Amino acid sequence: MQNWSIDTLELTLNGYSEHETHRLAQCIADAMVEVTNVPTGVPGRREHAHLKLELSARDGEAVPELARRIVAALAAIE
Repeated sequence: MQNWSIDTLELTLNGYSEHETHRLAQCIADAMVEVTNVPTGVPGRREHAHLKLELSARDGEAVPELARRIVAALAAIE
């Protein structure tokens, strides 16, 4: 992904095991590779910018799908 990276990703996941949490983080990283531009709404579009996103998993939603929704929400920030 050009000019966009995440050094620290903090996830608060109620009801997920440690294994599922690690899997979600990896799926998010994998999904980010598909995003080709920097979201316009990233604060200051600079190093050390912070961004908070809150999403709820849907009932029965698979980890990879949740990861894709998280990345899509990040990429859509204006």
